[in-house]
Amino acid sequence: MDGSAAVPSVRCVCRFNAQDADDCSPDPCSNGGTCADRGTQQWECSCPLGYTGTACTINVDDCLSQPCGAHGTCTDSGLLDYSCVCDSGYDGITCTDDVDDCASGPCSGSATCIDTGANEFSCTCPDGYSGCLLYTSDAADE
Repeated sequence: MDGSAAVPSVRCVCRFNAQDADDCSPDPCSNGGTCADRGTQQWECSCPLGYTGTACTINVDDCLSQPCGAHGTCTDSGLLDYSCVCDSGYDGITCTDDVDDCASGPCSGSATCIDTGANEFSCTCPDGYSGCLLYTSDAADE
């Protein structure tokens, strides 16, 4: 021998008991969203009605569905709320009601008023009469 001692072979077995941390603590979801841990450093929020986004921080634009239709302008008024400003001749919460242009009584006497559309009407005079219109829609607006 050369005077050196043989070094025994050493094998190290390391055990690391890693546990996935709860990615929902602290809760990353805002506005009442519910967090679900989806694995290592992964989570997902289920947002309550009216909110969207990764962490439920974005107020859903309630006008995206065009609730005021073709006859109104929508304004998002906050969480789950909107308002419509209706075009002339239309009314109602969602601007779908044609205003009754005969309601103001624009035809004279026994004439019959017929609402023919938004801001439109016609007067039908009884037989033997003419000039049954008392005023036009424009005059009523003045």
